[in-house]
Amino acid sequence: MLVIANLLRGILILLAATAVAIGVANVVLFLVALVVLGISRFVGSGLSAALPHVVPVRHLVESNSIAVTLGAMFAVLGGGTAILLRALLASVITVLA
Repeated sequence: MLVIANLLRGILILLAATAVAIGVANVVLFLVALVVLGISRFVGSGLSAALPHVVPVRHLVESNSIAVTLGAMFAVLGGGTAILLRALLASVITVLA
């Protein structure tokens, strides 16, 4: 489940990036983003379910909290990076045009 969900999520993120590049309407982007977020919930559930099999029981609570916190932090970092890249690329395209 983790492999398939991550592959599907990656494909949909590439689809969203392509949609942004070609200027597709906002509604399509919002729908793709919602599906990606839904798939991310499956990934998070799978990681939580697999954690007891790879982490000693005495470290289970802190490992689960760290995994969830890092997931949220990297989501924010990825979103910020996307916004920054879009702004930079828009300015470069404007200069070249």
